[in-house]
Amino acid sequence: MQLISFASFKGGAGKSTALMAVAGGLVEQGKRVALIEADDNAPLRGWRQNAIDNGTWSDACEIFEGADEPDFEQAYEKASDAGFDVALVDTHGGGSDLNNLAMSSSELIVVPTALTSLDVDTTLETMEYIADLWQQNQGQGANAPAGILIQRHPTGRMAHAEKLHLDVLSGLPQFEVKMHERRAFADIKMHGMLHLYRDQLAEHPGKRVMARHIGTAAAEAVGIAKDLLASM
Repeated sequence: MQLISFASFKGGAGKSTALMAVAGGLVEQGKRVALIEADDNAPLRGWRQNAIDNGTWSDACEIFEGADEPDFEQAYEKASDAGFDVALVDTHGGGSDLNNLAMSSSELIVVPTALTSLDVDTTLETMEYIADLWQQNQGQGANAPAGILIQRHPTGRMAHAEKLHLDVLSGLPQFEVKMHERRAFADIKMHGMLHLYRDQLAEHPGKRVMARHIGTAAAEAVGIAKDLLASM
């Protein structure tokens, strides 16, 4: 089972949103996905409940509690023994022994960021922390398997400030596919899994335009998921 952690020192950086999109993208590709909830705010449980209520949840995805280090280790073992293909960890903001354990155990660490001054500064801090953590655990010269996922990337022309922020990040590892600024991603916690929500909308003639918009985001989620898997 492959383990991917979503991490950021900044609350509200979009790591839970990115994880939800990737989870749906993996499920659409036929993967069984374990979600390890290590964020005190438990956004994944809220997402699942909304999805179940809306009929947009898949049994190929299951949430495991990882509130502390013993819980995390137990969650990983249960998910691995159950035959899940991929486990995604939603860490809490900042640094902690639990976050260190999750990141040190991961084949890949995803650091989501938007192109704002605060987000970019936090991303640089997070990437530096991950690099130091990896060298402490793996030895000097070891490169952490971490990359930046650009979120809320404009679908049209970028503002000058956004270009400058992108330039600041250009020297760091980044995933090729971006999460564009789409309403579907902003509302994903309410919609559930995007590909299932798309299919649900497509059944109603009056909602087919909305279904196409959701479908664009769902296809992007699949692309991001494929990019992450290819990076490991």
